[in-house]
Amino acid sequence: MSEVKPALQQALGQPAEALAFLETLSKESQNQLTADIEAARKAHKKEIIASLNEALDHVPRLLRGPIRKIFGV
Repeated sequence: MSEVKPALQQALGQPAEALAFLETLSKESQNQLTADIEAARKAHKKEIIASLNEALDHVPRLLRGPIRKIFGV
């Protein structure tokens, strides 16, 4: 039985005690899970930005810059 990798713990944002069930995974599986979580987050962020940009097409051009700044895009 292995312990939960710190990178996986950080990716999930949970304390080690809450992730004890993941100890049954091999190191390779934990690495793959961490990579999958990061890939999902990147894809999610990309979709959110695309949706926001599409929504901004309905906003007057002068307001788009300040709105992007508010949303951090």
